Amino acid sequence: MVGDTTTSSGRALVVFDFETNSLSPANGSVVQVAACHYDPGSGEIRGSYERLVNPGAGGIPVRCSKIHGVWPKHVKGKPLWRDMSPEFWGWLLSCPPGPGGDVVLVGYNSRKFDVPFLLHETARALRAGALHDTVRGELRALDLLPVARAALPELANHRQGTVYEHLFGKEIAGAHTAMGDVVALASILKHPRIQAQLAIHDPTYNVLEVHSGIFPQQLLGAGSRSRLAMEAFCARIV
Repeated sequence: MVGDTTTSSGRALVVFDFETNSLSPANGSVVQVAACHYDPGSGEIRGSYERLVNPGAGGIPVRCSKIHGVWPKHVKGKPLWRDMSPEFWGWLLSCPPGPGGDVVLVGYNSRKFDVPFLLHETARALRAGALHDTVRGELRALDLLPVARAALPELANHRQGTVYEHLFGKEIAGAHTAMGDVVALASILKHPRIQAQLAIHDPTYNVLEVHSGIFPQQLLGAGSRSRLAMEAFCARIV
C-alpha cells in the first residue's frame, strides 16, 4: 500500500489522525485515534494502532458524530485518554527509528489540530499521574498541509479530500474516520509530487519548541515529576 515513505532526511514515519468531540484542542477530547508505522527502507507497514476513546463528561455532540461517525454508543465503556495514554505512547515509542535515527509524527493540518490535541491530552494524563518518565528524546512532527499547498498551487483549496482526489482521481475511502484518513494520508505522502516538494524543503519541526505555551508552568515546573515525565515522553520520538 505504501512505497518509499521517507522524507528528504530519511526519517521513519508514523502517520496519525485524531477524531475529536470539538475543534478546540484545549477544551475538547479525542474520541478515536489511528496511526500506522512505515519502514522507510522497505516501505512496508510495520505496525498500526487504532482505538476508540471515551471523551468523558464532554460527550460527543451530534454535529461531530455526523462528520466522523463516532457516536456515544461506540465509546461507551471505552477507556479515557488518560487511561489508554501509556499504551499509545508505548506503541509509538516501540516503532524503530529510520536510517537517520528519527521517528516523526506525520499528519494533515496536524500542527494546528492533531498535535495540539495530543499534547493537551498528554498534559491532562500527566496531571492525573497516568504517565511515567521511562524514555528520553525529542518529539518531532511533519504537517503535510503546507507541503501540499507548495506542491499543488493549482488547487482552489487544499483540504485532504481535495488533494487526495486531485492526485488519485477518487474520493477517500472512509473519509473522516481516523484510519481512513491515515491510509489516505500515507498515499498522499508517497506521491511523487509531494516527495519532490519534501526534497526541496522538509518542514519537520520540534513539537515542544513550537507548542511550548500548551503546558502551564505549574505542570512543567523545574524539577517536578510532571516535567520529568513530559521531557521523557515528548522526547524520544526521534
